[in-house]
Parts: sequence; structure tokens; C-alpha cells
Amino acid sequence: MCVSAVVGLALFVVVGVYTPIMAVRDISVQGAVSADATDLAGALTRFEGTPLALVDDRDVHRALEAFPIIQSYVIERIPPHTLVVRIDERTPVLAYEREGGFDLRDPAGVLLSRASERPVGVPLASAELQDTASPAFRAVSAVIRDMPQVLRERVVGAQATRAQDVTFTLDSGTQVLWGDAKNTQRKAVVLQSLIAAIGAPTSIDVSAPEAPVFT
Repeated sequence: MCVSAVVGLALFVVVGVYTPIMAVRDISVQGAVSADATDLAGALTRFEGTPLALVDDRDVHRALEAFPIIQSYVIERIPPHTLVVRIDERTPVLAYEREGGFDLRDPAGVLLSRASERPVGVPLASAELQDTASPAFRAVSAVIRDMPQVLRERVVGAQATRAQDVTFTLDSGTQVLWGDAKNTQRKAVVLQSLIAAIGAPTSIDVSAPEAPVFT
């Protein structure tokens, strides 16, 4: 009796898990903001009809390789028929003008996409930042990534020849000498306070946030 019960349970599991009874019918993509969720779902349609238990993580990875905007993802299988893919997108930090459009790159230098217009919050990179392996690029990218969104949206240009002379141009025309990538949050607070108090001077130096200078 006990053996029969075990055999019956095993058959139930095999039939339920590895046959079309629990095959993928619904695919849900969550977390897509810049990426097109419809395109992502389309890339995953190859798994429709596959038993949930047989959806291979490596196959999902291959299906998503065509979307460089994806930094990481998590797969969840929800019986009886749902495959959920939760994605974490890369964030563009710099725009490079190219042939009437803009290449958008993340802090790792990964080319994410091309845009016909520069997105707000993604400043135009200077010629010195073409080398995405350089200390200057890494410093600029780190600062833009970590600065508050409200300030980032005002930055229209970024430049640096080395990691210690990061400089930004604001939408008001003000040149901001940021210095290195240290103390980003403190520098951001000081910069925003100065802008609120004095408006749009020609330049603001917050490289030493305890002793800012403006002209």
C-alpha cells in the first residue's frame, strides 16, 4: 500500500511537472522601463509550451542577450502556467553625439541604445571621455550615477581630462567644477544650496565642499 502510494505520487509529479499540463502559457516581464516589455516578451515566446520545470536558465540568458539594457534578471516559475522574468535595467549616464543621434552608455561603458535626442538627465560627454576605460570616464560616470535625480536633470554636459577635474555644465550655463568622485552627496547638497541662494553664476567650485567658491 505504502509503495503504491509513493509510486502514485511520483507519477503525479512527473505527469504534472514534466508534461504540457504545467507548460508555459503566460509570460510576464516586470521591471522594464527603458526596454520595451513587448519586445522582451516576444523574445521569450520560445518557451511557450515548455514545461515550467524544463525552462533552462541558460536558454533564458541567451534569449535576453539581445537587450544590453538588462543588467540582471530573476526568473520565477509560478504553477501551473506562468513564467515571470523580473529585470533590473542599466542606467545611461552619458550621451555621445553620433551622426545626428546619441549613443547612450552606462557607468560600465556599455552601449545601451541610440536616441534621436539627448534624454534629460543624461549629459553630453566631452571628447576627452571617449575612452570608456579611462579614470576620467569612471569618475564622471560614478558622480552622475550617484547624484540626486533633481540635480542630475539639470546637468547638460560633462567633461574631464582626469579623475580629479570632473566638470559639469548646468542648463543655466553655469560651469560646475566638481573635482573627484568623492563626497558626491555632500557636494550635491552644497551645489543645490548655492543655486537656491545665488541663482546662476558663471561658475561654482564645489571640489572642496566645505569651502565652495563661485564667480
